[in-house]
Amino acid sequence: MLQHYSDIAKNENKDHNKLLEELISKYWKEGLYDREYENLSENNDFKTPNPYELQEIYRRMHKLTEADIYNCSSCGYGQCEKMAFAIFNGLNRPENCHFYLSTEGEIAHRETEESRRHLQNILNTMIEGFLQIDNKVRLVDVNPALKKMLKIDSFENKTLYDFLNEDNKKILSQQLALRSQNKNSTYELMLIASDGSEIYCIVNATPLYDNQGEKS
Repeated sequence: MLQHYSDIAKNENKDHNKLLEELISKYWKEGLYDREYENLSENNDFKTPNPYELQEIYRRMHKLTEADIYNCSSCGYGQCEKMAFAIFNGLNRPENCHFYLSTEGEIAHRETEESRRHLQNILNTMIEGFLQIDNKVRLVDVNPALKKMLKIDSFENKTLYDFLNEDNKKILSQQLALRSQNKNSTYELMLIASDGSEIYCIVNATPLYDNQGEKS
């Protein structure tokens, strides 16, 4: 800026210090830069957690052993103990700990896997038939009960239409239209087993959607 006003001063044949003084005077107000401060240090009433309280905060952060005290500095405090101190005083929360987020992800994954295994055990032991189809009516999942009914072990490259006659194909097509409208329904359908025998079913159908809200 000194160089800038020096160049202007040369062009206008003026002293550059004089130009700066004129500019400052243009915007100057009495007391413009006056500041008053109060001593509010008494408001900084921080509490230090005792060993039991510290361990409780570590537990909330999923830090259960000495090996979990990483001091990785991802939180900005440099030490896990300082982060725990901030949480204890309400200045931060466990969700801002990198280790906490990582552990939460692992817990969520384990819970998802346990739920999946639990559901699979139910499907494998139930006496009712269960099947899941994709948007192209291909068989994605079939439980043992339905395999037994249809007298077939492999459903690879099979669609539900492969087990229907023409009349029941029309019924299924009508029902799929309802599913695309996010509607559940209960209806009758006749399946044809591999040996040609007919299986009359009461079908409870529900559409499934992915995380983006798209029908899967």
